[in-house]
Amino acid sequence: RFLSMAYVGGDIYAVGSNLTIYVSRDQGITWKLVSSYALPSDAQGTEYVMTADAKGNLWLVTNAGQIWKK
Repeated sequence: RFLSMAYVGGDIYAVGSNLTIYVSRDQGITWKLVSSYALPSDAQGTEYVMTADAKGNLWLVTNAGQIWKK
């Protein structure tokens, strides 16, 4: 199992092996599912990494070479 996180605008976003994205607005004390960031069910790969750019966009890259931006 793994977890990748990104800090955007004061919130922490996290994605795990099930490709579900969560957000914490209180520095990791509580987490809520972010349904607006649902990723495709046909996503390929077994490992994922999330990052944010200077404009606050979230990027997710899989080890199969797929890339998503939100």
